[in-house]
Amino acid sequence: MALSLSISGVGAISSATGGPIGRLSFSRSRFSSRSFAEVIANDKPILVSYRGEIFAPVAKFYPETAFGGDFKTEADYKDPVVQCLIATGGVEGCFDEPEEIIDAVAAGTYAEDGFEKGWALWPLIPYSFDTPVNQPGAAPLPPSSHNWLGTDDRKRDVVARVIYGFRLSILFTLIVTTLASVIGIIAGAIQAISAVGSTLFFSA
Repeated sequence: MALSLSISGVGAISSATGGPIGRLSFSRSRFSSRSFAEVIANDKPILVSYRGEIFAPVAKFYPETAFGGDFKTEADYKDPVVQCLIATGGVEGCFDEPEEIIDAVAAGTYAEDGFEKGWALWPLIPYSFDTPVNQPGAAPLPPSSHNWLGTDDRKRDVVARVIYGFRLSILFTLIVTTLASVIGIIAGAIQAISAVGSTLFFSA
């Protein structure tokens, strides 16, 4: 697991966005509503460039057919076929030998009819809280470059689960603090009003 955001396909975003990037295929409001945890740890790319269009899988559902695949179910972005389709712009050869084509694209030696380079920007941690880790060995796995704190007994990345758990804990804390403050303010106001009323009654 690299210590920086990784880009698969064509390489750096700066070079990929030098030309027209097409229309944005996601809603800004939906993208901005996504939590920080989902941008840091997720099994879906943050952004995908496919045939001149920008997609945001962390914010929106996209079927495999959106990237030249066969199925209308959500794209499995870790599937070599889907990765090849994104990297090549939907070249048919991806259904036969996706890994070889991905290597050729990365090496800059791939050239076929209909080929158009694409890329995928992945989160810092390419796992969600419930994503099974596809690494050899019996669970729980020890810490490694792929899983900084290892995995749990169901082969789920511990760092990803800590991040999502922290988000839930902070949300719960904010809710409890807000409710306690509101109840305290109301109770204090009632006591103050009662005290003022009692003072006026006895002074009269």
